[in-house]
Amino acid sequence: MTKKSSRSTGHRPHLRSNTNQTTTATPQTIRHVNRSILLNLIRLRQPVSRAELSRITGMHRSNISVIVEELVSEGLLREERSKPVGRGRVPFFLYVSEDSVYVLGVNLRVSETKIALGQLSGKIEKLASFDTPKDPKLFVQMLDREIRRLLMTVRPSLRKSVRNLIVSVPGHIHSKTQGDVWIPALPAYSGFSLRAAIEDKTGISTDVMNNASLGALAEMWLEEMQHVDLKDFIFLVIGDVGTGSGLIFHHHLYLGHDLTFAGEFGHMVIDPAGPKCACGKKGCWQLYVCDRATWERYQPAERFTSAVFQKFLQGVKDREPRAIAALRETAKYLALGISNISQALNPEVIIFGGEITGVWDILQPEITKHLSRLNTRTAIRPAKDNMDQLFLQGAIHLGLRKIFDPPTMGLAMPKS
Repeated sequence: MTKKSSRSTGHRPHLRSNTNQTTTATPQTIRHVNRSILLNLIRLRQPVSRAELSRITGMHRSNISVIVEELVSEGLLREERSKPVGRGRVPFFLYVSEDSVYVLGVNLRVSETKIALGQLSGKIEKLASFDTPKDPKLFVQMLDREIRRLLMTVRPSLRKSVRNLIVSVPGHIHSKTQGDVWIPALPAYSGFSLRAAIEDKTGISTDVMNNASLGALAEMWLEEMQHVDLKDFIFLVIGDVGTGSGLIFHHHLYLGHDLTFAGEFGHMVIDPAGPKCACGKKGCWQLYVCDRATWERYQPAERFTSAVFQKFLQGVKDREPRAIAALRETAKYLALGISNISQALNPEVIIFGGEITGVWDILQPEITKHLSRLNTRTAIRPAKDNMDQLFLQGAIHLGLRKIFDPPTMGLAMPKS
């Protein structure tokens, strides 16, 4: 396929641009905005008629027809005649063309990497996986090989329909190169230009993103599919040895002034005299709420692993006193951090992801009890799916943003 590098555009598809370019509301950009609105409405409400789109948006039928016919000619939409019911004109309904555009989502984990092939609607059509190598150069080679195999099993000519490839990683992305990563759990990957290497090897426009941020995008996408307007929330991942988070502010993913990271709440210091964290500080919040911390309260003599943590979860379900006591201690520290986050950002809801949500019916009341004592009323709930699925779904959603998102308009101030 023809290589379309997003590096050449000067922006990243999921973020507000921080370049000096000013975008004004010309007739072309207004039409682009209306095109985005209609395409998203069709995605969310399909099947839907042109008349219904006019009623929902207030746009003239003629204007809708011009945009719809353009989208149909590009293959992004299809229009089908409905079945006749009684007398009168038989309407035509619009659908997104599932197989017109594909994106690839990749979830890079320490032990295993998963690949998902996503359709235009965001639906995952096919999955593949391979063991993650310790060498990032070998990873790029293996990823390219597995992508080729995956696409061939669907359709030999499918590769030219793949628009974007998004890689989810458990670490930070350095914005200056838009690809250098810092992944503590995979030391050889840190400092490696993962994005550029993958793009050069596969020929597919590539982006790399923190997994918790992609989890936040997935939650927003799933809420939209259920016609829920969730605009401001925090997605909090309680992991094996740390925490991660994604911040959504008014439907936009926030990554700080330099597009590197934001919301590293795991490194909030809650006890300056506490244990030393890998970041170099003492008493970081994640040291008190991660799965390892919970396990060590439960079975301090037994070495923690992600697999053995299931014994703790089962102990909670069985109402084992020692397990319940450990969970309550973790809930106390979770509430402390949530209270700080709530006071600073006032989110609509904080969404929890991670293995510990497997006992949410017991954990949630404990957290809420402590939040009440801290005069905090922020809503909390578990994620809608497991972490692997959310990270892949978020990657696919990000890959589709170039198609569905409107242009960002406004004045960009010149750099000093």
